[in-house]
Amino acid sequence: MAKQEITFDTNNIYINGKKHSAKTYKTCSTLLYILAIIALIIGIPTFIAGGFIFVIIALFCIWLGRKYGSLYRDFLSHRDHDARQYAQNIPHVDHVNYDEHISYMQYNDSLRSAVDKYYTGMENIQAMWSVMYNLKITTGEKAEQFENACYENIEDLKTMIAAQKAANFPSDIPPQVPAFVRLAMLYEKQQRYEEAINICVTAIKCGATHDGNKGKMYGRLARLIKKSGITPSSEIESLLIEKK
Repeated sequence: MAKQEITFDTNNIYINGKKHSAKTYKTCSTLLYILAIIALIIGIPTFIAGGFIFVIIALFCIWLGRKYGSLYRDFLSHRDHDARQYAQNIPHVDHVNYDEHISYMQYNDSLRSAVDKYYTGMENIQAMWSVMYNLKITTGEKAEQFENACYENIEDLKTMIAAQKAANFPSDIPPQVPAFVRLAMLYEKQQRYEEAINICVTAIKCGATHDGNKGKMYGRLARLIKKSGITPSSEIESLLIEKK
């Protein structure tokens, strides 16, 4: 059985490119545990008289509930920083003068606009990739549109970070940037290995090291180098050596 590719964004879990709500996994996990308890209550007292079937059902529910729960916990650990929360943490401004207040509100409006644009673009990228993955589209007009959307989203990310800095909000780059991850995946499928490698390097250097896998972007970079046969530069080697 082929290994499933699992990635995350701020609200969803993507399994082999198919979008699933993270809340659905959380709810299903809880319901499965409840069902397991009910099945055990019924099955244990009547085990000999056929209740063992309920015990088997309970064990299956526990196994599946743990699997769904594990996916949800992975989602939480990989979830991007919620920049929208930054935009809502407006400091107290009662004691500043009018000009400073207006200036701050302008920054805040700019921040909200930048955050909304980045996250809207990010969700669009994930949706586009899901369609391309399921229809096995790797070249042509759709692929070019997707590539352009990714680069536009990366620019929107830079704008958002600049707006966060201007408003004195935390301005760290999210640990996982889907535009970087999806571009690397697209380029790999197109056998544009050098470009895929460069995308991984860019992501690592700016701090977006998560890609939904245990090896992170470091592992993806190493795999691309091995697969392509390209001799890495000293800069790339140093990135990988530092991670060891």
